[in-house]
Amino acid sequence: MKTFNPNLVLRVSELNISYLRPGVGSKPEAEGCVLKPGEKLIFCESKIWVVQDDRKEWIAKSSAVMATVISEEQS
Repeated sequence: MKTFNPNLVLRVSELNISYLRPGVGSKPEAEGCVLKPGEKLIFCESKIWVVQDDRKEWIAKSSAVMATVISEEQS
């Protein structure tokens, strides 16, 4: 089991957002996940919907690569 390092900072290495349609609705919803948690890079993706009249419409998706960096600052 890995232990949490309080000096670990995440930096966005790559970010891609695809807008599929306008977000017209009353309630946005999103779901995201980590595809691969690596030592140096963490691969993530998400999907975003909007709810209108009990109907979900997929409006965007994204993928990101986060780089892990050890901060030199002490809290």
